[in-house]
Amino acid sequence: MTFQLCSNDAWFGPVSECRALDFTLTFEASILLIVPSCLFLFIAVLRFSRLRRRPSVIQRPFDGLALAKAGVTLAVIASCATLLATILAELGRNAPHPFVAALVLEIVIAIPLTILSHVEHSKSPAPSDIILAYSFIKSVFFGAVLRTFHGIPGASSRVLASTTALVTSYGTLFLVELAEKRYLFQNEAKYQYTGEATGSILSRSAFVWLFPIMWRGRTSRLTVQTLSGVSPDDRAENARQPLVEALAALTPAEMMKDTMLLRATIKAYSGILFLPLVPRVLLLAATFAQPYLVDKTISFVQATTSSQHMKQEGWYLVAAFACVYGIITLLTAVFWQTVYSMTVRYRAAVVGALYAKALRLASHSSRKIGIGGASTYMSVDVERISEGLEFAHEFWASVLSIPVAIAILYTQAKWAAFAPLFVIAVILGSTIFLGGPIGRRQAAWLAATDKRIKLFSSIIGNIVPIKMSGYEGPLTQRVLGLREKEMAQMKSFLNIIVWTAAISNLAGAFCGIAVLSVYAALSTYSSPVVYPISVAKIFSILTTVNLLSGPLNTIGQGLPKILAAYASLQRIQTFLQMEEHSPAHTGIGLEKREKVSTNKSIEDFRMNEASFSWLPDSPVVLSDINLSLSPGKLHICIGPVASGKTTLLVSMLGETTLRSGALTSVKDRISYASQDSFVVVGSCRENIILGQRFEPERYDAVVQACALAADFARMPLGDQTVLSDKGITLSGGQRQRLALARAVYADAPLLLLDDVLSALDAETENHIFQSLFASHGLLKERTVVLATHNIHHLPNSDRVIVLEEGKIISHGTYNELVDSGYAISNAFTRVSSSEINTDGGGNKQMSGITDTSEEPNSLSKEQDIEDDEMIATTEKRGSQTYRFYIHQAGLFRVIICGMLVVLFIGLNLGMQGFLQEWSVSDGRNLGGWMAGYIAFGLASVLSGVVAYWSFSLMAIDGAINTHRAELEALMAAPVAFFFEKPAGRIVNRFSLDVFQLDMDWPAAVLDVLLTLTMLIGRIAFVYIATPWLALSAPVLGLVLGAVITFYLATSKQFQQLEAASKSPLYTIFSNTLGGLETIRAFHAQSHFLAQSDIAINRSQVPYYYRFAGLRFLRTFLALITGLIAVGIAALAVGLRHSTSAASLGVALSNLSSMTATLSHLMMSYSLSENGTVSIRRIQEIVKTEPELDPGADGVVIPSEKDVWPQHGSLGFEDVTFKYRNNLPLALKGVSFVVQGGKKIGICGRSGSGKSSTVLALFRAMDQSFVGGRILLDGVDIATIPLDLLRNSIGLVSQDPFLWHGSIREILDIYGTHPEQKLWEVLDRVGLKHAVSEMPDKLDTVIDDGGSLSRGQKQLICLARVLLRGSRVIVLDEATSRQVI
Repeated sequence: MTFQLCSNDAWFGPVSECRALDFTLTFEASILLIVPSCLFLFIAVLRFSRLRRRPSVIQRPFDGLALAKAGVTLAVIASCATLLATILAELGRNAPHPFVAALVLEIVIAIPLTILSHVEHSKSPAPSDIILAYSFIKSVFFGAVLRTFHGIPGASSRVLASTTALVTSYGTLFLVELAEKRYLFQNEAKYQYTGEATGSILSRSAFVWLFPIMWRGRTSRLTVQTLSGVSPDDRAENARQPLVEALAALTPAEMMKDTMLLRATIKAYSGILFLPLVPRVLLLAATFAQPYLVDKTISFVQATTSSQHMKQEGWYLVAAFACVYGIITLLTAVFWQTVYSMTVRYRAAVVGALYAKALRLASHSSRKIGIGGASTYMSVDVERISEGLEFAHEFWASVLSIPVAIAILYTQAKWAAFAPLFVIAVILGSTIFLGGPIGRRQAAWLAATDKRIKLFSSIIGNIVPIKMSGYEGPLTQRVLGLREKEMAQMKSFLNIIVWTAAISNLAGAFCGIAVLSVYAALSTYSSPVVYPISVAKIFSILTTVNLLSGPLNTIGQGLPKILAAYASLQRIQTFLQMEEHSPAHTGIGLEKREKVSTNKSIEDFRMNEASFSWLPDSPVVLSDINLSLSPGKLHICIGPVASGKTTLLVSMLGETTLRSGALTSVKDRISYASQDSFVVVGSCRENIILGQRFEPERYDAVVQACALAADFARMPLGDQTVLSDKGITLSGGQRQRLALARAVYADAPLLLLDDVLSALDAETENHIFQSLFASHGLLKERTVVLATHNIHHLPNSDRVIVLEEGKIISHGTYNELVDSGYAISNAFTRVSSSEINTDGGGNKQMSGITDTSEEPNSLSKEQDIEDDEMIATTEKRGSQTYRFYIHQAGLFRVIICGMLVVLFIGLNLGMQGFLQEWSVSDGRNLGGWMAGYIAFGLASVLSGVVAYWSFSLMAIDGAINTHRAELEALMAAPVAFFFEKPAGRIVNRFSLDVFQLDMDWPAAVLDVLLTLTMLIGRIAFVYIATPWLALSAPVLGLVLGAVITFYLATSKQFQQLEAASKSPLYTIFSNTLGGLETIRAFHAQSHFLAQSDIAINRSQVPYYYRFAGLRFLRTFLALITGLIAVGIAALAVGLRHSTSAASLGVALSNLSSMTATLSHLMMSYSLSENGTVSIRRIQEIVKTEPELDPGADGVVIPSEKDVWPQHGSLGFEDVTFKYRNNLPLALKGVSFVVQGGKKIGICGRSGSGKSSTVLALFRAMDQSFVGGRILLDGVDIATIPLDLLRNSIGLVSQDPFLWHGSIREILDIYGTHPEQKLWEVLDRVGLKHAVSEMPDKLDTVIDDGGSLSRGQKQLICLARVLLRGSRVIVLDEATSRQVI
């Protein structure tokens, strides 16, 4: 018996005329066989071209797995050839030509398939997605061909066997390709790739690689080290490179365009940016198959016949539900994997590009940004961009969904389908109109945030002396004032979000009203036959409208986020467009650092009539400078405060603008020790060698010369002891010696030392000077420029440079200077304005009494300065965090908001119940039904607007109150708290965590309330339609609860690790901006870039895993919704005669959006739970134990409070003092008496206890660590309230402590003195003339970079103390920067 083909098998068909539910052979050959083969060939060529240059990741090119894959491809070729031969033998010329061509093509394609399989195996870490997809599709499609052959009468067993072998071969290829090959990797590759990067598409979609980590996270504490890291492409050094190259390729004109960063981004990352397009389009298609299934299912239930064919058709519908929702689940996993991969990589690229740009910034640009601005870029702006990327593909898919939904709606409602277009136009127009100013309003909000963070950062940087001076009260009020302004800007921004969210959430209701109103009218007044009112028709329409309302919601809520992301992108673009450092001389690039010359002296350095300013358009600071340095000589630069000494050294580095004249500088690296010692987070040794090769002998010699050996010996880990941000726990002298050691160790031919001996005692200073500058010193053959106020070293110098008012008035040997008749003391008698400028010169500093490291083991808590936060906690806090926030926001307001949300959702659900009753009314009383439906819609609109508005007001009040509680608790914390907590970590609490508190967390909580209420109503509708399905409710509830609990247990740890890992990023960024001159002088950019990359990569790990958890949750929820859908379909088919068509219509129409609703609920809930990490971190600050104040109850002061102490007599009686219980005494029985009005000096080398004496006097440490008595005017200070004590003693610390504010605000912090008094104290310290020459005079703002020289800042502090009028004044090395 021979083949009996149908008459149309030789034609396209597609439906066969003689076989039931089958295609023609020509259709199968063309569409199922040839098209996939051609697509595979095209994609395979592209993939091969990408892989061929990659190195191999496996140990041997031909291992067992590779041979198995080759063997299977040979089996494919053999099976194809056998089938082709059999078909030709049995059909001859009657064989359909397309089918023959398809089999020939299969054999041809097998050749590139074999080649690609081997290349993928050897050079790709994961199984090939292309081969997996191709082999799976081919096995399924050839399975369809096999089914066709079974249906053809006369098909021989040889044909069936050959086709079965071909299906089996492709199936085997699929299974073999699924095998992972990590065990075959080369040693270095085994630790380079994550579990996801080496898994197959099924493994990735099923999250097989993630389960072990999430399982461990249920009960164990995770750390960054316990996670497997990120893929090489997502690491900072690799992710950043394409963006950096794209930016470098832009012309100067293109660099200044508004779309510069967007264009560079698309050029650099077009592949990953557009990769989600394909799965999202397919997901869209699968989603819009739902209305068709709803229509068919309701029609099936309404049908009255019960034939076998009808039953078979019903179970086909169940299978269709399973296929559609299975595809939705798989595509959900693939789509979000591509989206989050894109987000993770671009985040690393942007942060890396930000830091790389920071290293190239001009000095004046870095001072303009400040620490607060840097923190905002890294936290708020990068997070906004990440959110925008997440929504970008959802946004365009939503826009595309609108015409697709309208087209599907037209097949159901004819001309009535166009009625929603008006509603859509109004909603989109309103959204675009309202969203127009969102960029400006966000910019204003972030600018207000920058101001708050700048002030707060400057306060935290000086918090110890601020608390000791009793200034925390008024400064707290200033921060709160800025917070109020910030919230006013946020409210303006939030208004847009509220209105767009309210309008978009009502889109579905109004679209339903529009289409059903027009449809009902057409049914009544046009043709009931064309526009029938039936259950199936109404709910098919409603299902499509529900699919339309989802995209409209996404557009309304996503557009503001995308616009906000673009505004943040513009802010970062502005940063990238800032002026870069362009020194007057040619330096050595990053890659050439190891080739730097080792000449011991410079060849030539000259300034000829050179004039310098900080900005191209700012006043000249140094003018007419003629200077040449003598190789191998010591040059000492002297001059009064603000004469230009620091500016001269910085100009030698090329960090200022050369306005006229000429500068010939060295082409080598320069050792530079700034006036404000540059200390980074890291060990003492790392601070000294700064990325250079460690040479033990030279290192030991430098440590001895800089008198650091004794200090290291007292530290718990010696020179491996880790220092925190800016070395806060080191004394000023120790920081200076550390910076000096770095300059000496660099072994550069030119050293620029800016007042590096000012904080040292005489013995230490003499030791260092002799060890470095004597005839046997380490710097005997080096060219050194030392700016100092210590004139007793002048006789030992080779050259003396005298500066006054920005000009060199003398340059020669010491003897020549004396012989000229110049009075050296004149160099220190004036204060000039020549160096004052509004953009600053000099460096940022961490000021305060910070001599805690003078005691043994005082740095023991520094060792894990960040690592304690890098370990996640598994502590369960239940509802404690929510109760804390409700308390801050107000219980009554929270209850009102909750009731409004329930009312809003209740009205939305009531519309569907109303519609169900309408559908069974047989079209009677159409006007009344329409009026009721419209009334529901309008009531829903009004309640929605009120609910959103009320919630926004609650969120603002909650944010203000929580921030106030956090700030007040922080300012009340003991001084020791700030020694233990790095400044970067505290700033993180008030930037990123507060940002979460302001916007993200309240929005997530609102979404939970909305979607939970909506979901409850929709589930009720589903169970009403299929009561038997209600039996699954407990099981589904338990499964959902278990999965959410399982997910949250680990995702919270990911969130906590992510938040903690960002603190080092902020610290590195702010440190870099504060030490650019030092970094560039040492040519250490590559070292700091590498350190930044390490911090970025550490932060990428929890960021990546948090997104992996979100993908797992989204996929699981899609799966749960699919199971519910299949269950409803199965019950509807099995119990069709007992199922209400109207109830089923409501259930299925709700089910069409239940995937999105359930997913949105769980996502919102997980985000709110993860957001509690930030709230908990804020709560930790709020719960900080306040500073103990034994004298808070007060003591009877012998005189009036306002004038106490009257005499200022001070007595120490056998005072002992230590820093912690486990440390030895810092002060041992100190006793002395000082009469009021007397001046005494406390002398001693660094670490002898000078600053400890000051700390004891101000009760800066726990009083349980203090013994003996300290008497002030005869009163034991332990019995005096802290605020009274500290406000009664004036303090001028070793490092001047100023904050971001005007000179007026810094001098008169309470605002109680007339302006005349301010000028008087400025005149007393010699600053009146300098300040009066400033453009804004007393209102000049002292920014992070400093509008004053270091000496002038110290004088400002002295003037503030004089204005305070204290009877007791403590000067802690207050004159170290000047000679008085």
